[in-house]
Order: sequence, then C-alpha cells, then structure tokens
Amino acid sequence: MRRSVRIAKSILVLLVAGLLAASIGVVMPRTVRVVGPDGAPVEAWAAYHYSGYRFNFVDSIRYSRAGAIVRTDADGELRLAGKIYWRFPLDGWLAHRVDMLYAPALHSAIHYPLAAAPFPRLFGRSGDGKTLFPVDQTGDPEMWGRSLDGLYSFVRYDLMSEPARKVSVTRATVDTLARQVVADYRAFVKTHAATPRTAPTMGMEWLQGRTEAEREAALARIREDLAREPLWGPYIERTWGGQIADLGRQIGG
Repeated sequence: MRRSVRIAKSILVLLVAGLLAASIGVVMPRTVRVVGPDGAPVEAWAAYHYSGYRFNFVDSIRYSRAGAIVRTDADGELRLAGKIYWRFPLDGWLAHRVDMLYAPALHSAIHYPLAAAPFPRLFGRSGDGKTLFPVDQTGDPEMWGRSLDGLYSFVRYDLMSEPARKVSVTRATVDTLARQVVADYRAFVKTHAATPRTAPTMGMEWLQGRTEAEREAALARIREDLAREPLWGPYIERTWGGQIADLGRQIGG
C-alpha cells in the first residue's frame, strides 16, 4: 500500500513538473546587424515586441508581450533581448517581431523587416537573417515619402498613444523619435522641393482586374493631380506640413 502511495506521489510530482516546464516559455536573445548599401554599419532604431499564437479550436489567436526600442551600436548591431514568460501549455512560442526599423541617414523606415519577405525597393536580408540591408531612399522621393508616412504613423499613433503601445518606452525616447520624424520631413522638403513628381510606381495593384474604362479614369485623375502639383515640395508641404507642425508643438520643438 505504501509503495503504491509513493509511486502515485512520484507520478504526481512528475506531472506537476512537466506542466510547469510546459508553462515556461523562453525567447532567446537575438542580434541583428544593419548595414547600408556600401556594407558599412548604419545607425538604426528598432521597435520590437514578442508575438505568438494562442491555441484555439476555431482559429489561432495572436498574443504578445511588450518589447522595447533599441538602437544600433558602433558595429551596426541591434540587440533584441531574450525573455522568460508564463504560457499555456498548448500555446505557440513567442518570438521577436520588429514593428519598425528606421535608419535616419537612409531615410528608410520599414515595417516588420524580420517577418516580411525581402523587397528590392525596401530592404534586403542575408540568408541567415542576421543582417538587414535597408535601401537608401534619399534619391527616390516616392519611396522616401512612403517611409516618412510609415514612420510618422508609427510614432504618432503607436508610440504616443500609450494604450496602443506594444513596447516599453520612455517619454524621452518617444520625443527623440518624434524629433527624427520632424527632421526627416524637413530634409525631404529641402532635398526634393524642386523635384518633379511622377506617377506612382507602387500601390497600383488595385488597377488589376478593373475594366479598361476604370483604369483610364484612375490614370486620368493621377495626371490631373500631377498637373495641379507638379513638384514634390508644395505637395509634401500641403499633405504633411500641418501634421508635422502639430507633432513639433507636442514635443516642444
């Protein structure tokens, strides 16, 4: 009888230990290097959180834990911290998810560069995933404008709206990134004030499947828009000037 009790207790201990082990999740630290077109390290900021999928009989549900904002060191390395966390045994494991990678000197802001497939006009990635190659957008006003749009939206609506934050971040860091947005906008205006606008080369997939008449009408509207504002300077000031000025007032600069 006593032997049976000892065996039962041993089994119970093993079950509890197994349950505890299955309930502890571990995300290993990760280092990613960011380099420019010449292969040299570049300054970059990355905002990341931890993301995974929760078990559900109908469909997987994403769950997450707060991450942080990190900056490259002198070698261009971003160090994403590891994490130990409690999880339900049937849940998927958490992993790093980079929400935004921003390289100020390249005027390049990229969403989800660790998860997304490389895109020639945005970024490249080494085969082992340990090196990212943001594209220098300085000479491409269309792509620079898209980058500025994404950067502004992330800082203004993700970081400056505390309930929406996926990262733990100080007010000083938020203000620093907001000033980067303002500086990026001013650099755009200075660089491309007299650059002629052209028809967009990205985001036109929606024309596929449209009738010929619908496509021609859409292209006619684009031509009319370009005729009204043929230069990037007036266009970007009209579309972004007010928002950037408001952002500057919020950070006192």
